[in-house]
Amino acid sequence: FDPSDISIDAFMQEAFLKLGEPRDVAEFASLFHHFASWWPRRNEPGVLWLFYDDMKEDLEGQVKRVAAFLGVDDAETIAMATERSTFAYMKEHAGQFDEKRAKQIRNPCAGLPVTAGEGVGKVRVGGGQRHLLSDATKAMIDSLWERICQPVLGAKDYDDWRCSWHKEIDRLRTAEH
Repeated sequence: FDPSDISIDAFMQEAFLKLGEPRDVAEFASLFHHFASWWPRRNEPGVLWLFYDDMKEDLEGQVKRVAAFLGVDDAETIAMATERSTFAYMKEHAGQFDEKRAKQIRNPCAGLPVTAGEGVGKVRVGGGQRHLLSDATKAMIDSLWERICQPVLGAKDYDDWRCSWHKEIDRLRTAEH
Protein backbone atom coordinates (compact mmCIF):
# COMPACT_ATOMS: atom_id res chain seq x y z
CA PHE A 1 0.00 0.00 0.00
CA ASP A 2 1.37 3.38 -0.99
CA PRO A 3 -0.17 6.19 1.07
CA SER A 4 0.17 8.51 -1.92
CA ASP A 5 -2.35 6.30 -3.75
CA ILE A 6 -5.23 7.65 -1.67
CA SER A 7 -6.83 10.97 -2.51
CA ILE A 8 -7.53 13.57 0.14
CA ASP A 9 -11.21 13.02 -0.62
CA ALA A 10 -11.01 9.27 -0.01
CA PHE A 11 -8.95 9.79 3.14
CA MET A 12 -11.54 12.21 4.50
CA GLN A 13 -14.44 9.86 3.79
CA GLU A 14 -12.79 6.58 4.77
CA ALA A 15 -10.74 7.67 7.78
CA PHE A 16 -11.14 11.17 9.12
CA LEU A 17 -14.93 11.47 8.89
CA LYS A 18 -15.53 7.97 10.28
CA LEU A 19 -14.06 8.91 13.65
CA GLY A 20 -16.82 9.43 16.15
CA GLU A 21 -17.28 10.16 19.80
CA PRO A 22 -14.65 8.22 21.75
CA ARG A 23 -15.85 5.42 24.02
CA ASP A 24 -12.98 6.05 26.43
CA VAL A 25 -10.04 8.41 26.96
CA ALA A 26 -7.66 6.19 24.97
CA GLU A 27 -9.71 6.37 21.77
CA PHE A 28 -9.29 9.12 19.18
CA ALA A 29 -12.20 11.51 18.85
CA SER A 30 -13.34 13.14 15.67
CA LEU A 31 -12.20 16.71 15.27
CA PHE A 32 -15.84 17.72 15.65
CA HIS A 33 -16.14 15.95 19.02
CA HIS A 34 -12.78 17.39 20.07
CA PHE A 35 -13.97 20.95 19.39
CA ALA A 36 -17.33 20.37 21.07
CA SER A 37 -15.82 18.75 24.17
CA TRP A 38 -13.16 21.41 24.79
CA TRP A 39 -15.15 24.51 23.88
CA PRO A 40 -17.05 24.70 27.20
CA ARG A 41 -13.68 24.66 29.00
CA ARG A 42 -12.12 27.46 26.89
CA ASN A 43 -12.04 30.01 29.74
CA GLU A 44 -10.80 27.68 32.47
CA PRO A 45 -7.35 28.26 33.98
CA GLY A 46 -4.83 26.09 32.19
CA VAL A 47 -6.68 26.20 28.86
CA LEU A 48 -5.52 28.39 25.98
CA TRP A 49 -7.65 28.36 22.85
CA LEU A 50 -5.83 29.08 19.59
CA PHE A 51 -6.85 28.95 15.96
CA TYR A 52 -4.20 27.95 13.45
CA ASP A 53 -5.53 30.63 11.10
CA ASP A 54 -4.84 33.28 13.74
CA MET A 55 -1.25 32.09 13.97
CA LYS A 56 -0.92 32.36 10.19
CA GLU A 57 -2.38 35.87 10.22
CA ASP A 58 -0.58 37.23 13.30
CA LEU A 59 2.20 34.89 14.36
CA GLU A 60 3.90 37.35 16.69
CA GLY A 61 0.64 38.25 18.43
CA GLN A 62 -0.24 34.60 18.95
CA VAL A 63 3.25 33.72 20.21
CA LYS A 64 2.87 36.57 22.71
CA ARG A 65 -0.48 35.07 23.81
CA VAL A 66 1.18 31.69 24.36
CA ALA A 67 4.08 33.33 26.19
CA ALA A 68 1.73 35.28 28.47
CA PHE A 69 -0.23 32.09 29.15
CA LEU A 70 3.02 30.35 30.15
CA GLY A 71 4.21 33.31 32.22
CA VAL A 72 7.08 34.15 29.86
CA ASP A 73 7.73 37.87 29.48
CA ASP A 74 11.29 37.90 28.17
CA ALA A 75 11.26 39.82 24.86
CA GLU A 76 14.32 37.97 23.51
CA THR A 77 12.74 34.56 24.14
CA ILE A 78 9.47 35.67 22.55
CA ALA A 79 11.31 37.03 19.49
CA MET A 80 13.25 33.78 19.13
CA ALA A 81 10.08 31.68 19.49
CA THR A 82 8.35 33.82 16.88
CA GLU A 83 11.25 33.55 14.43
CA ARG A 84 11.51 29.78 14.93
CA SER A 85 7.79 29.37 14.36
CA THR A 86 7.90 30.81 10.84
CA PHE A 87 7.47 28.68 7.77
CA ALA A 88 10.84 29.90 6.48
CA TYR A 89 12.67 28.74 9.62
CA MET A 90 10.93 25.36 9.69
CA LYS A 91 11.60 24.80 5.99
CA GLU A 92 15.28 25.71 6.45
CA HIS A 93 15.50 23.29 9.41
CA ALA A 94 13.07 20.66 8.09
CA GLY A 95 15.11 17.77 9.55
CA GLN A 96 14.28 18.99 13.05
CA PHE A 97 10.58 18.62 12.30
CA ASP A 98 10.73 15.17 10.71
CA GLU A 99 8.29 12.57 11.98
CA LYS A 100 10.48 9.60 11.03
CA ARG A 101 10.53 7.99 14.50
CA ALA A 102 6.79 8.43 15.00
CA LYS A 103 6.14 6.92 11.56
CA GLN A 104 8.37 3.92 12.37
CA ILE A 105 6.15 3.17 15.37
CA ARG A 106 2.79 4.15 13.88
CA ASN A 107 3.09 2.62 10.39
CA PRO A 108 3.15 -1.08 11.41
CA CYS A 109 0.13 -0.45 13.66
CA ALA A 110 -1.69 0.96 10.64
CA GLY A 111 -0.66 -1.96 8.40
CA LEU A 112 1.83 0.17 6.47
CA PRO A 113 5.47 -0.58 5.69
CA VAL A 114 7.82 0.91 8.29
CA THR A 115 9.29 3.22 5.65
CA ALA A 116 5.94 4.52 4.33
CA GLY A 117 5.86 8.29 4.25
CA GLU A 118 9.59 8.77 4.78
CA GLY A 119 10.75 12.03 3.32
CA VAL A 120 7.29 13.55 3.74
CA GLY A 121 7.40 16.05 6.56
CA LYS A 122 4.92 18.43 8.10
CA VAL A 123 6.54 21.62 6.81
CA ARG A 124 4.52 22.63 3.78
CA VAL A 125 2.67 25.56 2.38
CA GLY A 126 -1.07 25.40 2.47
CA GLY A 127 -3.92 25.32 4.83
CA GLY A 128 -7.53 24.62 4.20
CA GLN A 129 -7.82 22.34 1.21
CA ARG A 130 -11.63 22.26 1.10
CA HIS A 131 -11.55 23.11 -2.60
CA LEU A 132 -9.94 19.69 -3.26
CA LEU A 133 -12.90 17.82 -1.79
CA SER A 134 -15.89 16.46 -3.64
CA ASP A 135 -19.33 17.93 -3.01
CA ALA A 136 -20.26 14.68 -1.22
CA THR A 137 -17.35 15.03 1.23
CA LYS A 138 -18.12 18.70 1.81
CA ALA A 139 -21.73 17.75 2.55
CA MET A 140 -20.54 15.11 5.06
CA ILE A 141 -18.36 17.70 6.81
CA ASP A 142 -21.19 20.24 6.90
CA SER A 143 -23.60 17.64 8.26
CA LEU A 144 -21.23 16.59 11.04
CA TRP A 145 -20.56 20.22 11.93
CA GLU A 146 -24.29 20.95 12.09
CA ARG A 147 -25.04 17.87 14.22
CA ILE A 148 -22.04 17.94 16.59
CA CYS A 149 -20.49 21.40 16.68
CA GLN A 150 -23.27 23.87 16.01
CA PRO A 151 -25.33 23.00 19.12
CA VAL A 152 -22.29 23.47 21.38
CA LEU A 153 -20.35 26.19 19.57
CA GLY A 154 -23.37 28.15 18.40
CA ALA A 155 -21.74 28.75 15.02
CA LYS A 156 -22.94 27.74 11.57
CA ASP A 157 -19.42 26.89 10.39
CA TYR A 158 -15.74 27.19 11.25
CA ASP A 159 -15.39 30.77 10.04
CA ASP A 160 -18.46 31.87 12.02
CA TRP A 161 -17.05 30.11 15.09
CA ARG A 162 -13.67 31.79 14.76
CA CYS A 163 -15.35 35.18 14.33
CA SER A 164 -17.51 34.65 17.43
CA TRP A 165 -14.40 33.67 19.42
CA HIS A 166 -12.66 36.90 18.40
CA LYS A 167 -15.72 38.86 19.58
CA GLU A 168 -15.69 36.97 22.88
CA ILE A 169 -11.98 37.70 23.38
CA ASP A 170 -12.58 41.38 22.63
CA ARG A 171 -15.41 41.50 25.21
CA LEU A 172 -13.20 39.81 27.82
CA ARG A 173 -10.35 42.25 27.16
CA THR A 174 -12.72 45.21 27.41
CA ALA A 175 -14.14 43.89 30.71
CA GLU A 176 -10.60 43.53 32.13
CA HIS A 177 -9.80 47.19 31.50
